[in-house]
Amino acid sequence: MPSSAPGEPLLATRDVNAPPASGDHLADALAKYIAAAAALHPPRRIRRGASVASALSKYGQIFTTNPDKLPYEQRARLFGRSEVVEQIDAFVSHSWGSPGYMKYMTLLLEEAAPYAIVTNCLASLLAAFFQGHVYEISFGTTRMTYGFEPFFTLLQVWSPWIWFAGVAAGYVTFLVVPALKRRRFYFVDGLCISQTDPTLKLQGIRHLGGFVALSRSLLVMWDEQYLSRLWCVYELAVFRAVHPHRPVRLLPMRLSIAVAIICVTMLVGTGFYAVGYPSLCASLGGIAGFFVAAYLASVLFYLGCTIAGVDLALQRRVLEAQFDGFDAREASCYNESDRVEIYAAIERITDGGLDAFNAMVRTTLKEEVLRRSFGGGLPYVYLMTGLLPLIALALGPGVAQLSEAPFISRVDWYIYGPTFAFCTGPLVGAWCVDDGSAIAVRASSAAGTAVKLAEVLRTPASRNAVLRSAARGAFWLAGVHCGISYFLVQFIANRPDYFGLRSVDSVWLAIVSNGYCVVRAYLTFRATPVPEHEHRL
Repeated sequence: MPSSAPGEPLLATRDVNAPPASGDHLADALAKYIAAAAALHPPRRIRRGASVASALSKYGQIFTTNPDKLPYEQRARLFGRSEVVEQIDAFVSHSWGSPGYMKYMTLLLEEAAPYAIVTNCLASLLAAFFQGHVYEISFGTTRMTYGFEPFFTLLQVWSPWIWFAGVAAGYVTFLVVPALKRRRFYFVDGLCISQTDPTLKLQGIRHLGGFVALSRSLLVMWDEQYLSRLWCVYELAVFRAVHPHRPVRLLPMRLSIAVAIICVTMLVGTGFYAVGYPSLCASLGGIAGFFVAAYLASVLFYLGCTIAGVDLALQRRVLEAQFDGFDAREASCYNESDRVEIYAAIERITDGGLDAFNAMVRTTLKEEVLRRSFGGGLPYVYLMTGLLPLIALALGPGVAQLSEAPFISRVDWYIYGPTFAFCTGPLVGAWCVDDGSAIAVRASSAAGTAVKLAEVLRTPASRNAVLRSAARGAFWLAGVHCGISYFLVQFIANRPDYFGLRSVDSVWLAIVSNGYCVVRAYLTFRATPVPEHEHRL
């Protein structure tokens, strides 16, 4: 959201020494400019974009402080971080009043999440191969045969280092991948418009519509402030006028906080399991230790998912209220001279003027944004990002622990492990997110007004509901899924005579029980919004 100097025209088309133009003249000139900008790109000398690597360098420092508040020397260096481009991949529309760290986290999630998931999986599997076939790290590694006692014995090799390698690789990816994205370009006003040369700055602001025309998508960094800022409203209006059939991609910045909450609880829960599993099995007597460890860890897993669901539902209600009450005339603007010209621009580029634009935001845009950003719950990719520690636990240590077990036991695990990581774990997480949404709706209805996450969690009834949701999630994951698809399957594989079966029959049970989870996960997540972005280095 660029800001012009006090009293400086937004998109002046006259000589600065000429007498003031009338409001109609400014509106006509601006309308003609907008129309031209849709077809004509800005002059090459100001046609600039910032690579993802540049925009997100220094931990997204460009988003934390308004360039107008920086010392001159620092402002002078910002323009050099952008470069002349032919096309812009995404126009980043944001309010300078919003927390910079949330913008940084949101864009990290946008750009690196799929890479982090893949890296997490590969690192876990490679670590398991290294531990089993190249060099075994003896410290912390446990060889035990009592994990399934008193029902049967099975040699297990357990190493928390494999889990640690997968988790560390996944999180480091969030720093590495953006640094490699040098051919994907954002328009970020603080980098792409000169902050020290008055002439270049004014030209950059004049050609804002041209930058929008160059952009393949509009990334709206949404929080409670966004729709109350007139500059943000203007960028939205221009994008709709220039690209009427392209979707507005609203990124709720609290989404990154929701993912972070899940990450933290998953990290604590899986860390507890990775380190404590052998000790609990030894102290509690085999399989009882497994179920206790799995249940306690799962409660921590899904506590974060439920809290994230509460937070997302509260944000949705705030967004709905903002859309329902939206009026561009009430948006705030730093310079009143900008306000007159922005209103004139919206009047001329929107059929029906400001009233029609307001109606479009309240209806068409509202439905589109809510469907793409909140429809069906937390997107699968983002939920999987929160579950990175769980993926690392299921794939790496899981593969390694049965590396010396009988062949059928290993086949059963190869069916169970990926299903646990990519289907059952996320599926139960989605259920807990839905539970959290219901808790938020009840809390908001009881309060009769908008409430914040901390206020909901301070209420005993809501807090107890969150704990019950996490406990239910743990029951379904650790009790039902692990009990059938893991313990019962391994029992048949190692003690088939107990049921009068063959060891190979355990494979059929593994296929049926895990296949059911795969189908349920598919039906659940196909309805969730899918982030529509390119991943190009």
